[in-house]
Amino acid sequence: MPEFRSLFDLPPSVLSREDIVALAKLLEAGIPLNPHSVEYTAKTGEATYRAKSINDLLSQLPGNADELVLRVYGWTDYNSIDSSIDRGVSIRLHATVPSCQIHSIDEIWYRGKLSQIHEFFRARRPWYGGARPYLHLVSGALQPALLFAATYLWLKGNHALSAFATLTLVALVMANVSFLKGQLLPHTRIVLVQRPSWLTKDLAMVIFTALGATATLVGVIIQLWPK
Repeated sequence: MPEFRSLFDLPPSVLSREDIVALAKLLEAGIPLNPHSVEYTAKTGEATYRAKSINDLLSQLPGNADELVLRVYGWTDYNSIDSSIDRGVSIRLHATVPSCQIHSIDEIWYRGKLSQIHEFFRARRPWYGGARPYLHLVSGALQPALLFAATYLWLKGNHALSAFATLTLVALVMANVSFLKGQLLPHTRIVLVQRPSWLTKDLAMVIFTALGATATLVGVIIQLWPK
């Protein structure tokens, strides 16, 4: 009998407390639950919390979580001595590398659950979800361009705009470091306490960098324009 299995990275998402509860219910659906079916874990700083139900886990958390791991398993005839795990889903939600592993000997259940998981995360994609895979390329191209522009404008005597270009470059480098650490535009944002306002630090940083790069480009064009 074949076993069907997939291990894949999850797309960018923003998840509230209600979303986490809905995700746990989605994973549990279609699995006969027993005392060993569910393993829910959360990490906040150096603290780790564990529970057998998602509501119990969330009630233990003092604030937002850095990481959530949801594991649900199903057994063939759990009360029999010959019982074995025949299906399962494991989801790790993290700011940098969220992932999902799913397996089953039942192909219909496997493909149905896989489709449900993909649809769940597609519906919760953040505004930067489509652009996120390309941001490191944009950052890599902008940094040398801003360095050149800052130097050129300084040599041309436009010290104010040169300083602004330098400030934009510094902000871009800091933003890139935060991006790699998952602190800026995280792959998965878990918001358990409250939903963020529309003007987040992510959006503010993107707006500042975009305006700074645009102003620098305009300054260079003005310097190059024939008098």
